[in-house]
Amino acid sequence: MNRRQLLAAGALAASPLPLSAKGLHSTDTPIQTEFRAWYALWIGADDASRTDEENAAYADRLLEIEDRIGDLPAKTPQDVIAKMVAMTGFGYGGLPDERQCPALWAEAMAHVRLAPII
Repeated sequence: MNRRQLLAAGALAASPLPLSAKGLHSTDTPIQTEFRAWYALWIGADDASRTDEENAAYADRLLEIEDRIGDLPAKTPQDVIAKMVAMTGFGYGGLPDERQCPALWAEAMAHVRLAPII
């Protein structure tokens, strides 16, 4: 089942992370602020009442926020995790590897105190 089919089936509505999850607001960084906006859209992504055009616009809004998240520097390990969650749609899409997204992996490595492999 691909991401679009999962959205249509409503499989993502039962996401394990409620918006008010403990710790979600614990560190107010620019990435966490953008992630909350992304997540608020994400939980409404399976609205079957939207037309194809409305779904395309909805997906564009999600992608715009994902791009902003990707462009911001990660200040905490939670920021790195938020980037990975948004970039993959909770794992429904593939996580880019180190060649595709070197900045993300450099941030991840910095937060685990390891030098990047590249």
